Amino acid sequence: AEAAAGPELMPDWGTLLADPAKTAELVAEGDKLHKGCSSCHNVEPGSANKTGPMLYGIMGRVAGTHAGFAYSDAMKAYGKAWDYDGLYNFLKAPKGYIKGTAMAYAGMGKSSDRVALVAYLRSLSPSPAALPAPDPTRDPAQAAAAAAAAAAPAAAPADGAAPAAEGAAPAAAPEAAAPASEAAPK
Repeated sequence: AEAAAGPELMPDWGTLLADPAKTAELVAEGDKLHKGCSSCHNVEPGSANKTGPMLYGIMGRVAGTHAGFAYSDAMKAYGKAWDYDGLYNFLKAPKGYIKGTAMAYAGMGKSSDRVALVAYLRSLSPSPAALPAPDPTRDPAQAAAAAAAAAAPAAAPADGAAPAAEGAAPAAAPEAAAPASEAAPK
């Protein structure tokens, strides 16, 4: 089961897809998942559009531009090239991501399924899209550590010192002893 604690982090594509063996596993899982998409989309190079556009080479293609497909005005107006995050978000809730899209699919709620399907869609190209650099801000463990550090109490007082009372002024620094050669004024 996937945790639902806090806002969802975007996947760290540069780390997730850097290992060829892990990528192959994700692509195989995405291939299984895409079977549910195949009633509306072809994925073979040069294949015909169906109810939805042909998806071979979708990564990097500007949305709403595949030749021969009658896209909705919303999809044509979106006008961005499909990238990792764009496909991931679109797959989660197509009508929420591109308001007015004609795509009837309700969305894929499970993050790990979307990651696998994006990995699969990336593989549908003679020259797969370059991987972005790893992004530690998208790593759940590092994000949790940063949140814990931000929530941690202020640094503890120096050894032996009592904590300052709330709202109290900081203690004055002790004055250095006057050198012995300086006598008190006469």
